[in-house]
Amino acid sequence: MLILNLSPDKITLLNMNSSPDGCGQIITITGEITKDNLPKTDGPRAVFKPACKDVRELLTNYAYNGGSHHLALVKDDGTAIAEKICKLAGWKHISL
Repeated sequence: MLILNLSPDKITLLNMNSSPDGCGQIITITGEITKDNLPKTDGPRAVFKPACKDVRELLTNYAYNGGSHHLALVKDDGTAIAEKICKLAGWKHISL
């Protein structure tokens, strides 16, 4: 059995999708992986604590900006890299 436990660390959630007008966009959410007491499983697991104060507002903004259920984890603050990629590709970057 393979168990992937993510260590507490600063992290960025990154979502790549398309805007309503069909252009590419990247949504970033910074935060951290926190220590957890979750049961051991045979897949990756972690608890993400966003840097924002109001999770309800964050999730509402994420949904209204087209955030999907597929995300990637980027170590540290990946916002600047996402911004550069979007600038080069002519995409929109949304930092929540």
